[in-house]
Amino acid sequence: MTINHASAKMSTAAMGYLLCRAVLILVCCANTPITLAQFATPYNPPKVWWTKRITPDFFTAGRLSERQIKYAAEAGFKSIVSVFDTNAPAWIGHEYLPSTSEIQQMANDLVKVRFHVLDVVDDKLDLKSIDEFANVEEGLPKPVLVFCNDTYTSTFIVLLHLARSKKLAPKDGEQSKEFYRIGNAMGHQFDSDASVVHLVSTATGESPVSIVTKSPGELAKWREYWPAKFVSPTFFDAGQVWRSHIPMIKSAGFGAVINMRQGKTSIISGQPSQEEVTLLNIPAGTQPYFKGNRQFILRLLETRIDPNKSKGYISPNSPWNVELQNENEFGDEVGYNEELERQAFREAGIPYYHIPAPYPCGTDCIRIFHTQRDKIAEIAKQYGRVLMHCKIGYRTGFFSLLMEAYVSCRDYDWLMGQAHIMGYDFDSDYTRSDDVALQQSLQLPRPQCEQVSD
Repeated sequence: MTINHASAKMSTAAMGYLLCRAVLILVCCANTPITLAQFATPYNPPKVWWTKRITPDFFTAGRLSERQIKYAAEAGFKSIVSVFDTNAPAWIGHEYLPSTSEIQQMANDLVKVRFHVLDVVDDKLDLKSIDEFANVEEGLPKPVLVFCNDTYTSTFIVLLHLARSKKLAPKDGEQSKEFYRIGNAMGHQFDSDASVVHLVSTATGESPVSIVTKSPGELAKWREYWPAKFVSPTFFDAGQVWRSHIPMIKSAGFGAVINMRQGKTSIISGQPSQEEVTLLNIPAGTQPYFKGNRQFILRLLETRIDPNKSKGYISPNSPWNVELQNENEFGDEVGYNEELERQAFREAGIPYYHIPAPYPCGTDCIRIFHTQRDKIAEIAKQYGRVLMHCKIGYRTGFFSLLMEAYVSCRDYDWLMGQAHIMGYDFDSDYTRSDDVALQQSLQLPRPQCEQVSD
């Protein structure tokens, strides 16, 4: 297994000099803790924005690449559960998806997480699968990442396990009702499948719900790009997309992509404004321009998540145990390069728009929303399904939720409920300014909504 990554080009003399400097740093600072080395919990940090939070203990995902498995471990996941056992080769673009046995080896030797495979054949859902998951999860260190092909089955198993354990709804509440509410809010119409409805009723002991006769149709197709987070049939949210994911985005039927990350140069100050790109064995928040350059080898070595990682963790031929550059996430020698992403989407024939927004959002994002909402609405009207993305999905979660509320006359309660299911808690203390900005924005007149209410 290999990961394609770009290495910095250095002369032999320069490499030797830097290596000597690095050794001195390691000797002098061997007993100095790196305060940025740990993620407390995987609440949508940059490396695992593609996970779906069910509870603080359980997250779900689609089939994982080698890089995603490493990202999950670096972000703080303690256990990984696979819903299927396969040795069939698979790829996302040029990116290889490891087999079950290869993941087991990675878990044991490289990333040091617990790994378990459920006995589910061909995504067949039954009580046996729920029983096995219930028995297994009790002994697994938390948080746990559960994955299948595209999040449908993994999300189903986790949700039904929680519903049967009476952990979804308040005491004496209808567990199955909450099961379907959360599933639908995540873009999974579980209540459109008669066999699923029967299984949920059997597991919870509650009466089966009415089958939704309207077929999910095109809605189900978005799962071909499962990392996206469902907001509505029109708007979807994502963190930084990968070059290897562009074929998935195209086949999933997304009509246009809106990128809200900063470009190479600030449109306000004219100064360099590249954001961070994610790097293996390097935490977030070490800042592209700090100490000259975040991706300078000495800076990388002093900010490693795990100084004891082997070089083979990066790739078989890596000269370092840190990643120097990440071209798959449109990184250059400084950080994220929006121009590279723009070129890649245009070459793929996918309409692409760049509307940079600051982080955190707050009133600045509301200002941008009111100046850009008509443009975004027109993009949605012209192209249909729109994928909005930034670094971790937070800014575009803010915008996509607000856009859906604006064009579909949704209220504040819907927005906050949907945000929570997506993994964004705008009402927490550290995002209070965003919460206030959202409330104020939804209180402004919306002519089309007033016409509907009349």
